[in-house]
Amino acid sequence: MKNKKIGIMGGTFDPIHNGHLFIAEQVRIKYNLDKVLFIPSGQPPHKDGLNVSEAIHRYNMVNLAIASNDYFFSSLIEIDRKGNTYTIDTLKQLKTVYLDSEIYFIVGYDTIETIHTWKDYELLPEYTRFVVVSRTTQSAGNLINLTEVFLDKVDFFETPVIDISSTEIRQNIYNNKSITYMVDNQVERYIYKHNLYRARWYMEDIMIELKKNVSEKRYIHILGVIDSAVELAEKFSVSKEKARLAAIFHDYAKGMSKKSMLEFAKANKLDFDDIEYGNKELMHGKIARYIAQNNYNVNDNDVLNAIEFHTTGRKKMSKLEKLICLADYIEKNREYPGVDKIRNLVDIDYNLALYTAFNGTIIHLIEENKIVHTRTVEARNYLLSILNEKGVCVWNIF
Repeated sequence: MKNKKIGIMGGTFDPIHNGHLFIAEQVRIKYNLDKVLFIPSGQPPHKDGLNVSEAIHRYNMVNLAIASNDYFFSSLIEIDRKGNTYTIDTLKQLKTVYLDSEIYFIVGYDTIETIHTWKDYELLPEYTRFVVVSRTTQSAGNLINLTEVFLDKVDFFETPVIDISSTEIRQNIYNNKSITYMVDNQVERYIYKHNLYRARWYMEDIMIELKKNVSEKRYIHILGVIDSAVELAEKFSVSKEKARLAAIFHDYAKGMSKKSMLEFAKANKLDFDDIEYGNKELMHGKIARYIAQNNYNVNDNDVLNAIEFHTTGRKKMSKLEKLICLADYIEKNREYPGVDKIRNLVDIDYNLALYTAFNGTIIHLIEENKIVHTRTVEARNYLLSILNEKGVCVWNIF
């Protein structure tokens, strides 16, 4: 019985497109592969977490795209692995499943040029053969960082390449341009059904603009809030995509002067109550909400509420609102009396942690002889009622 030949097509697939499918089919035919396994990455170390959609969406799109090809299959092997995912670990795991099979790893020439930077790259040929796909004839001549032993396991395969990139697809969606024939029809429907890439569009672009609009200290704080928000979202089963988006925008308007905020509010007919009006600390949330919605096509109401109310909180906050507010309090760069206590309380009950944070804010504002917004008082009381219903003791936390 001959050994089976298994093709491996890895990537973020954000989204998978027709170029991926065409290349996989060409390699399958050329090497007479028994199957091609599409493996969406978990959290690849070479990607900034901001730029990768949630794994479940990428996995679902892969399954939709390959459904009509009996030789194509998908795998959760990397998505199910916690933390950063590395190719060497994936190949080792695959070898335990496909003991007597030959594995063919399908990559582009740009990938093989930089593969020497991957974790334990010199061990990769022990587990796989590489098929390097390009539209023009290529050779090993320029791969000066790879040993002859490595190159013995590299094949170069010239084939027409469909000039499509996932980046171009995301940008087309953001710019309301067509992606028809760039992706499978079912994938296209899935993207629009789940509003992918419109709200997220491209985080790199948002971050570039954000960095222009805030101080370096504020930018570092926002990065900290993003990290905390995503961590909290994962811990408490909230959409990491939504948490990330709300965290990015929560202080977007913090770099504006008081005068600019008032002019912006007037020009865009934003209503502020008597306590908010003229107070930068309280105005920036609503302005950031407006910018996110009108400049960046963020239309998820839960995300927009989390942006607007992250400073004051409010009665009947959603879980996302609570976690964004809490992330703002506890991100790693924060240093103020009691912050470590709040961080520790997160592991007990995030409602208790946020209740404690609001208490601290109210006490601080009273000591500074400043007005406490009624929403903050209502949020504190709302959280207390939740804790009382759950039988959580709050007396011994101060």
